Amino acid sequence: MKLYMRFLAVVVLVSVLSVPGLAEEVRLTLLTHYSTAHPHGRALEEYAAEYERLNPGVKIEIQFITNDMMLNRLVVGAASDTLPDMAHVAGYMLADLAASKVIAPLPDELVAHIADAYLPGVVDLLAYDGKVWGYPTEYMPRAVVYNRNLFSDVGLPDRTPESWAELREFAARLTDRNPDGSFNVSGFGVGLSSGGHQEHGLLLSLSYPLGGRLLSDGGREVVLASQANVDALDFLRELVAAGYAEAREWHVLGMRAGTMAMTVAPGPYWRTEFLNEGPSVYASMGTGLLPAPEPGMAPAAAGYGWLFVVSSRTPYADEVYKFLNWLNLEPTEAGTTRMGNVLAHLGSIPVTPDDLRNQEAVREPFMAGFVEAVAKGLTFEEILAPGAPEIYAQMGLAVRSVVTGTASPLNALSQAQERIQAILDRVYD
Repeated sequence: MKLYMRFLAVVVLVSVLSVPGLAEEVRLTLLTHYSTAHPHGRALEEYAAEYERLNPGVKIEIQFITNDMMLNRLVVGAASDTLPDMAHVAGYMLADLAASKVIAPLPDELVAHIADAYLPGVVDLLAYDGKVWGYPTEYMPRAVVYNRNLFSDVGLPDRTPESWAELREFAARLTDRNPDGSFNVSGFGVGLSSGGHQEHGLLLSLSYPLGGRLLSDGGREVVLASQANVDALDFLRELVAAGYAEAREWHVLGMRAGTMAMTVAPGPYWRTEFLNEGPSVYASMGTGLLPAPEPGMAPAAAGYGWLFVVSSRTPYADEVYKFLNWLNLEPTEAGTTRMGNVLAHLGSIPVTPDDLRNQEAVREPFMAGFVEAVAKGLTFEEILAPGAPEIYAQMGLAVRSVVTGTASPLNALSQAQERIQAILDRVYD
């Protein structure tokens, strides 16, 4: 705390001395994908208004954009000199933004502080090129989500399957088809997405215990077509081919409607999806670890994060850091941080000790599988390399082609490996 207060004093002093006309109003812009149509978006807006009341010379303008347009908006903004002062971005965008100097690394004195302010390892997940680039916010490990009522209806235990074989067994018992062959209930959902994020996280979470990886340890060689990844993708292919799994986009809709019994959620933010359907739907959802390839083998869960970053061109960097420190690190009377309260509405795993101790949402039954993955150290970070959106897209195409029956696992992954290697070679040359 003493270190934080010394840093804050330096920020205030530098702000007074270096920002021309500080007595005049300072307008800060914050770009985010948090819409005020949702509780977490409204909470962020309320805290911005609170900060304005506490700091009469500062105004904060929140600019909304969908997450799929975020990276392009920032890159174009850098070219046209229309960057916001700060932005809330996904971790996979970090390498591109840092390499192109759109964002600024955190000052050394602030890095020293936040290393102690966050849970162990959280800051390391968002480091790139030896530097720390922002304030960690969302932490989204994957977990299996299942409909407890549907499990009970077919006599299954109230837990997630522990192995691939058990997943197949559970999915077979849960599957219910209509006379025309369509699903009344699909036993398992293979999530597909336009950007490839769903497919990437699912495939590598399954293959990771076998040694499946996307990149070599050096981060420059693609090893996607390994036997571990082929086996995991073939497992998904067989589930769909056997009629026990459904491959579809927006698989959360199937879970919400009760027409899908089990799937892998890309993060605990699905909490809001089920709460929006009503308390009974939310209460019917259970979570647990992903299945391991074999009984007794430790499972794994791909995880990703979001972070607040600061524009490399903002004339108000000190004021931005002052606001972000207040939002992310300064505890409230309840012992939580304001950003922790925002994230509790969303359903994120807390990233600060204060929020881990004091946020009630983290103790809800739905959060159990996600929390367990983190507590047992079973998570691994997703792509943190330049060209990440293109890499995700190629992985998505590979998985989609296999589960829809148009390619074999080895051929699909080999072709994706060649294309992703070309992306990395272009970036690093």
